[in-house]
Amino acid sequence: MPVTLSQIARAARVAKSTASLALRNLGNVDARTRQRVLRAAEKLGYRPNPLVNALMMQVRTRASPRNRPTIGFVNTWGPPAQEPPGIWNVISAYQAGAQERAEELGFDFETISFQPESMTDQRLGQILVARGIEGLVIAPLHSPFFRWNMNWAPFAVAAIGYFEANAGLSRVFYDYCYCVHEVLLRLERLGYRRVGMHIGRADEERSRGLWTAGFLHYFERCPTAMRAVPFPRIDEYEREKFLAWFRAHRPDAILGFGDETLHWLEAIGVAVPDEVGFVSLAHRMTRLPCTGYDHRLEVVGRVAADVVVGQLYRGERGLPVLPQTTLVEGRWQDGPTTSERRPR
Repeated sequence: MPVTLSQIARAARVAKSTASLALRNLGNVDARTRQRVLRAAEKLGYRPNPLVNALMMQVRTRASPRNRPTIGFVNTWGPPAQEPPGIWNVISAYQAGAQERAEELGFDFETISFQPESMTDQRLGQILVARGIEGLVIAPLHSPFFRWNMNWAPFAVAAIGYFEANAGLSRVFYDYCYCVHEVLLRLERLGYRRVGMHIGRADEERSRGLWTAGFLHYFERCPTAMRAVPFPRIDEYEREKFLAWFRAHRPDAILGFGDETLHWLEAIGVAVPDEVGFVSLAHRMTRLPCTGYDHRLEVVGRVAADVVVGQLYRGERGLPVLPQTTLVEGRWQDGPTTSERRPR
């Protein structure tokens, strides 16, 4: 016979409503009581029915708007006027994808602005609980050095990005290595032979070294007609150091991020793409027309919402026992900053 909720409640010496909330990791049930209920359930051989859990969540999402569960999108960046325009192109794309998917599945969606310098994350957690938010999509963090100190237990969570602060959470992001491999393969087919990459320290920190790893791996895994020029160990906006690196190594193609690279080359009379090709590894952040790689940011946001909804359907809250990382493949975008090279 299946174990009933009444049996679990009697064994744990709690009310049926408390046992129900504890088993679903919901409500204001203290940790000690929740553990007592879970131990009693395990001792009795209780196994949750995932189909029933999913059905009950679907019933809630079809309820009146006041009773529908809400997924929150936590953004640590400032208002658009305070941030580079390219950044908001990226954040808004993640948000749009997550919101579209959450609403397709019947959830309410709310964007939460969180500035760590003006509010603690413990206070943020209290606000989220008070608003009835059950699922969280964490947008890429403003600072790669920020560290969370929040109680995740009330929430189903997925973070966008590889930030160290998000360690322990399930994460969704674009595939750095696949991106770099695809770009280098395209450049090789176009006839480029000396390729360099200009990645600022902050962007490399955010990727946890995966931009560099993908670049180096491409040249080590198999014979190639291309050669990698040494990396410029500089920050993203160090113009003179970048130009010194360019003059010293003369790459015929450069992988990078922002418009600055194109402006700097133009300022010293270097013609793009006639003399050097350029590929933006973050196509949405580049305002000038260019060849680039589209990471399909809306799809990343949609997948992050799917991860959160899956956790809610399964009754999973808090830090997962085994965090999972989901990678989304992007796609090459032709543009005016590369061209087919003639054999020399």
